[in-house]
Amino acid sequence: MMKELIKSAENDYAVADILYKNKQYAGCITYLQWSSEKLLKAFYIQETGEQLTSHIITGKLFKLSRKIPNSVKKSKVITIANLHKHFETIGTSSHYPISFDTGEVIIPHEYYDKDDAVLAFKIYMKIKKIVGGMIQ
Repeated sequence: MMKELIKSAENDYAVADILYKNKQYAGCITYLQWSSEKLLKAFYIQETGEQLTSHIITGKLFKLSRKIPNSVKKSKVITIANLHKHFETIGTSSHYPISFDTGEVIIPHEYYDKDDAVLAFKIYMKIKKIVGGMIQ
């Protein structure tokens, strides 16, 4: 399952790149979030042997970090969990309209811009670098 997750993550990244080049920033952010999640799930499976059925990985990573005796590895797991929290915040809102009590509705493709996508790429690349160094 790990290899399939990594391959799927690579595909999602390629789609994100195409969307970025076509100025479809909300879609780009969504695919970066999905790619990040798949890399993190592959790492989690490697470390625990547990298959994940949920989309929520951040909490699982924080719990995993408490079980890791190696302080360097523990620090890396906490870092990737904190980075992925950004995607859990913007990732969901990048592909679903959001309505507020005030009646205001944010439509993702009208809200997210190039700067948001650039930030998402930076977060993704940090996650990929850390996770890539820990996946075997």
